Amino acid sequence: EHQLSTHQLMFNQNLWASVITLCIVAANGQLVEGVEFLLLHPQARVDVFAFCCVSALGQNFIFYTVRNVSALACTMITTTRKFFTILLSIVMYKHRVHPRQWFAIVLVFSGIILEHKFKSKSKKPAPASTKKTQ
Repeated sequence: EHQLSTHQLMFNQNLWASVITLCIVAANGQLVEGVEFLLLHPQARVDVFAFCCVSALGQNFIFYTVRNVSALACTMITTTRKFFTILLSIVMYKHRVHPRQWFAIVLVFSGIILEHKFKSKSKKPAPASTKKTQ
């Protein structure tokens, strides 16, 4: 049985995602246009490089959480982060939010709170054993 490290998994995932994306971009004719854009705009190259570095760092946290904590914890962290990003965007950029959208926001936040509440209730400390082990 093969046991890949976290970084081997990330490398292979990113390699195949890059190959597939490159094929799609080449097939729809946007590859040359994208390369020309990056050649004409040096700041865009800096921004793309920074985005790649930050994405790689974030991916390390995601893989670490999935491997060492749980996929459920990773999902909760990701959902919570996205939720607060949406709220911050609403406040900072003064977006209009329709009642139906507020309902969805409240629903997501309620789900996160309830999941945490039920999960913490189910994790009661195990009773201490009275038997001594030798």
